[in-house]
Amino acid sequence: MTKAAIILGILFATGGAAACQPRSASHAPREFLVAEPGHPPVIYVSSRELPVVGSAARALAGDIKKMTGLTAVVTSDSSRLRGPLILLGTPDHNVLVRRLIRSHHLPDISGAWEHFMIRVLSGATGPATRRVLLIAGSDARGAAYGAFTLSRLWGVSPWQWWADVTPTRRKTRAAAVDIDLREGPSI
Repeated sequence: MTKAAIILGILFATGGAAACQPRSASHAPREFLVAEPGHPPVIYVSSRELPVVGSAARALAGDIKKMTGLTAVVTSDSSRLRGPLILLGTPDHNVLVRRLIRSHHLPDISGAWEHFMIRVLSGATGPATRRVLLIAGSDARGAAYGAFTLSRLWGVSPWQWWADVTPTRRKTRAAAVDIDLREGPSI
């Protein structure tokens, strides 16, 4: 059993609690606050990405709004990279994703089929943003799967639309810095 499978098993068994616990404003220094009152997150998607990545970013923004009441900003304007930043994309179409993978010595997932990784990185985009939640896909579907997996780890059920299963609402949402999920299709 791989390390990623063990981590995913623990996360799913605990409902994502091990890595994505809601926190108060006095969060631990090794956490990434995705959303807190007055500071909505920015989800950056390159304009060069395929449309499915933009759709996944808008769905993730909708999930963040359902969980926190804050409206995440989805943008392809790199001048808006401030505050809590979620970077969603593929190394082939997003130069920032490619640069972060190289500079942080992350595994190269290019060329894999529908794989993704989710990492919280420090010092990623300069002084305006100290930490970035990176959701990198090997291709567009991998990036989308990564975004939907993160929502699921936060407690958003895929059944929310069909069965009115709503996520627990909290003012803040934090992700542990040591999230390292890499997953691809299992069949």
